[in-house]
Amino acid sequence: MALVLSHCIRCVCINDFLRGDIDFLVGSYTGLPNNIHQAHLIDISHSAYVRKEHPLVKLNTAVTIEELNEYQIIELETHENADFTLRTKNIVRPSLKLSKYEKIAPILKESSAICFLPDNLLNTSDLVSLNIAFPKLMVNCRIYWHELMNGDLFHNYLKGVLININCKARTESLGEQIPSG
Repeated sequence: MALVLSHCIRCVCINDFLRGDIDFLVGSYTGLPNNIHQAHLIDISHSAYVRKEHPLVKLNTAVTIEELNEYQIIELETHENADFTLRTKNIVRPSLKLSKYEKIAPILKESSAICFLPDNLLNTSDLVSLNIAFPKLMVNCRIYWHELMNGDLFHNYLKGVLININCKARTESLGEQIPSG
C-alpha cells in the first residue's frame, strides 16, 4: 500500500478509486456506490474571493446575492457540494469551471469575476474575500473507502489515524484539551 497525496481531476480520481488504485478518497462526493463507506472529516468554509480593486470591495454594506449575480462566477470544479450549495442560494451558474486553483487566481486578479474558494486552504493573499450578506458556504469534507478494505488491518489503522488526526486538530482549534492515551 502506498500513501499518495495529490490533487487529481475529479472523474479520473473517482474512477481510480472505484477500480482500487486509490485506497482513500478525501473530499465531498455524491452518487458513489453503496459499497463505498465514508466518515466525516471536517466542514470547510468558503468565501467569495475577488481582486483587491473589485467594485464590490468598495461597498459599505454586505454584498447581496443579486449583486454577486451581476458578475461572472468561476467555479473550482473539485467542490461538487459547493456548486450545489451555491445553486440553493440562487447564485447564478458559473460561466467558467476550472479544476485547479492555480488557473483561477490569475483570472480573478485580472477581471471582475468572483470565485468561492475554501478559507485557509489556498494562498489567497493577492485576493480579497467579500463581506457577503448571507451565511458562509460550508462544504462537508469526508474520507471514503471501499467496503472490501474493511477487513484489512493496515488500511483500518491508516483510516483511523487520518480520522483521529483531524478530530485532534479540530478539538485543539476549539481550545479544548484532548485526553492522552
